[in-house]
Amino acid sequence: MRLSSGRGSEEWFADNHRYLMMAIAQVQSALVMRLQQGDSQSATVVDEPWADGAGPEPVWEDGESLPAIEMLCELLQLSSFERQILLLVAAVEINPGLAAACGEVMGNPQQSYPSFGLAMALFEHPHWTALTPDGPLRRWKLLELGPGPALSAMPLRIDERILHFLLGIELLDERLEGLAGGMAGQVVSLPPSYQRLAEQIALLGLVPSALEGGEGLQPVIQLCGGDSATKRAIAQAACEFAELNLIELTAESFPTELSQFNLVRSLCEREALLHGSGFLLNCDAIPEGREGGSGEGGVAQLNSLVARFIDDCPVPLMVMSQGRRRQRDRALLTFDTPLPTLAEQRHLWQAHLGEEAMVELNGHVDRLVSNFNLSPLEIQAACTKVNQGAALPDAPALPGRLWDACLSQARPRLDELAHQIKARSEWEDLVLPEAEMQVLKTLAAHVSQRAKVYEQWGFGDKSGRGLGISALFAGPSGTGKTLAAEVLAHALNLDLYRIDLSTVVSKYIGETEKNLRRIFDAAEAGGSVLLF
Repeated sequence: MRLSSGRGSEEWFADNHRYLMMAIAQVQSALVMRLQQGDSQSATVVDEPWADGAGPEPVWEDGESLPAIEMLCELLQLSSFERQILLLVAAVEINPGLAAACGEVMGNPQQSYPSFGLAMALFEHPHWTALTPDGPLRRWKLLELGPGPALSAMPLRIDERILHFLLGIELLDERLEGLAGGMAGQVVSLPPSYQRLAEQIALLGLVPSALEGGEGLQPVIQLCGGDSATKRAIAQAACEFAELNLIELTAESFPTELSQFNLVRSLCEREALLHGSGFLLNCDAIPEGREGGSGEGGVAQLNSLVARFIDDCPVPLMVMSQGRRRQRDRALLTFDTPLPTLAEQRHLWQAHLGEEAMVELNGHVDRLVSNFNLSPLEIQAACTKVNQGAALPDAPALPGRLWDACLSQARPRLDELAHQIKARSEWEDLVLPEAEMQVLKTLAAHVSQRAKVYEQWGFGDKSGRGLGISALFAGPSGTGKTLAAEVLAHALNLDLYRIDLSTVVSKYIGETEKNLRRIFDAAEAGGSVLLF
């Protein structure tokens, strides 16, 4: 069962509040009757703030959202006795004046709080299983047990998230807020290939949960790729197709203490039912091997917690990571999230810039697409920056502003593996024989005319490999190899990065390859010249 569209409306909120107050009034009546059976002279007078102006009991038609208490009972399979316990605890929370009546019913003013023993004395059809650890009240963390001499005498208190739910207020449990990432970011316009991927994910992995009576656990969706924003946008679109609310969890924030970890897992299960939520587990920041500074032991423990969460938490779940994760028991359906095709990137530029800007650019977008390989969010950000900069005094022409914005978006984060060189040298600064100078100018022409050769002439359709351009500069020190790279970068208006191989090569097996992969992955967005 999922929440229908009526829930959250002003009419539903008013009817739900009236229904809840009437249900609580019945609990109060049971308390008053019990007191009158004992000693009417000592019966406590309890205020009834919900009685005034309550009006007739609301009628709930078929297809409408049920009142929250009934929805909760249906979702979590509460018995009539468990429902009465929950209402009793909620009543004391809403009207603290009832606490004294609880003590009077139990014959002990010190027990001025709701308890399981009090519920057994008040309500019909009591059963001990209502307070067992695997019963709905405790399994779903609806109640909190305080210290007491016996289980039946322990104080009961309603969970804050559940109290808000009964009152019709939707808030994420505060114990999940420290793990949850912000999903209220800017809306991303997804290209058609991403829309199709989101629909496929919704059909394959965001089916009704095993919590709702399905057979077994549905498979987990794994989104692999280097751009977190793209994966997050696809996950958001998939949840919209499946009519689920998306909650993002950051894996590195998982508590390492087992009881707290199990609590988080239980709260996620409960949130999936109460709010119709799907979850996105962000594993992008989990370090691999010796990276991250947390030590191999810490990385292993974190990966173990992630694997346990994936295996044991029966909720609609997506996992996003840089590379493919291996799972022990639960099936993983892996989808790679490549950057949009050139045609899709061109369409995104046109959609964000508008027809008037496209006329002014006069084909300049083709040059952008051939030099920069940006995600939808990066294209959107670049267009926003360009549009905002148009009002600045002495602003460059639109093609120049757009190129600079793309350079800013594509600028790779190479950390200690590369050093950016400010390329200011021009052709006049380079002294070379005519033959070598002509080779460099031919190289610059190859780069600047890639769009025409690969797209307009169709050579890029033959193969998607080997479309980058490489050059080998050979000669003794001081003959102008670095200067030649600076001249090329300046002529092409691209960033220049120098990579020192001493920082890339490692004595550890596989580390050199990993460092090289980091360099080329970071430079994949384009806009840069790499000088090894």
